[in-house]
Amino acid sequence: MARKHKTKKNAQTKPFNWKKNGKWLAIGGLLLIVVGYFFVHNENQSRFEHDLSVIGNGKATVVQIHDPGCQLCRRLQANINQVKPDFQDNIQFKTANIKTSKGAEFAAKYNVPHVTLLIFNKNGRHINTLRGVQQKEQIAQVLSNLR
Repeated sequence: MARKHKTKKNAQTKPFNWKKNGKWLAIGGLLLIVVGYFFVHNENQSRFEHDLSVIGNGKATVVQIHDPGCQLCRRLQANINQVKPDFQDNIQFKTANIKTSKGAEFAAKYNVPHVTLLIFNKNGRHINTLRGVQQKEQIAQVLSNLR
């Protein structure tokens, strides 16, 4: 007995319903724009924070030697961020990420590990090194002397 193959009926496609589906397309497009803005803004901010060429530009500079995967580094960074608003008119804050070649070279130049703050005067002369997690009060006291 010969088998008969079942054939699918031609499925008719429904026309696109702009009223029903258009709002989801708009929401998706808006979401893509927001995510894209976040990545571009974050990349520009990151580039600014890691620009160590500004040391010695007439403004005192604090550079955190940082490993993004290190819990102690993140704690030190949080403490810096708490005092930063009080000082950022007179002091610039930068980060040397040791996971990048430039950050690792910078740390090696000053022979320091991560979880370290390097303090430079307005002429770019290295004047202080703070190793380990510093409490916000300790950081504020050191920065007050730079004004």
